Amino acid sequence: MKKLISITTAALAAFVATADVSVAHAGSCDSGAKVVADIWEKHDDVVKGLGCVIVMAATEGAVPPNACLDAADKVAKVATQMIAFWNSMAGDSWATIGPREFKLGEVNKGTLVSTGGRMFITSAPLDKDKLDVKIKKTDGKAKTHVTICKDNHGKKTKLAEFDIDNGKDNVGDVFSRSLSGVRGYIVTVHLDAGSVANTFGYELTGTKR
Repeated sequence: MKKLISITTAALAAFVATADVSVAHAGSCDSGAKVVADIWEKHDDVVKGLGCVIVMAATEGAVPPNACLDAADKVAKVATQMIAFWNSMAGDSWATIGPREFKLGEVNKGTLVSTGGRMFITSAPLDKDKLDVKIKKTDGKAKTHVTICKDNHGKKTKLAEFDIDNGKDNVGDVFSRSLSGVRGYIVTVHLDAGSVANTFGYELTGTKR
């Protein structure tokens, strides 16, 4: 009996090491909620300091108008202060949470290992209404679940959710989503690998328009 158990254990270990054991993931907009709340708190202080008024919307679920989004010079000032805030927080209280800034107009690279995930968050609300998100698979075999959400002071909406299949055949492929209705919102992208034994290399880009 001991010999049979030993053989079975060895076979299981070999299977896990070589097979693509996928783990199912349900996409949620709650990932990174504390970070997003911190960003909103700082953002509201910044825009008030610039003389912008945030008017509470009368309609439930509507985005409160933000006068800073209508002035190019103030958009730039908000962006500069929010990036500085992000950098200061990322090296301190957010370090254990592990979010990354979703740098729009740049390539955000990384690799997911096993069943790990990565959250990307814009450092400030968007000043444009449309956003094109592209994810290029650069390496690995892991199946990966993608969830894209927008948030305005805790009011979350899922914009897109899809899977990037496992295997090597789709390395080099680009998976795109064109989003609208994001002006005045913080946007999050959650990449969640679902393979115990494999990795997922990626390049994430976001373009406002």
